[in-house]
Amino acid sequence: MNQDILELGYALMQELSQIEQASAARICKRLGVRMSSLQRCLAYFGEQEIGGQAGLGWVQVKQEEERLMLSLSAAGQAQWQLWQNQVPDDAS
Repeated sequence: MNQDILELGYALMQELSQIEQASAARICKRLGVRMSSLQRCLAYFGEQEIGGQAGLGWVQVKQEEERLMLSLSAAGQAQWQLWQNQVPDDAS
């Protein structure tokens, strides 16, 4: 997994930690990324198996009519909390 995907994944999880769910289009706009970049990120952070390789399962992806909706899974929420607990108090 390259650094760009990791950084985008962290930003995605940060966005989703603040809201219950959001459309993929909204997330792309808020993060300033193309849908193709977000989809590459979801291949790693999502729940689907792609090419025999399972994703981390931290982001749930649901199709609601025309919209692709994203939310943190229970595992994603736990991972986000773990990351937050590892941030030093004096980090600025």
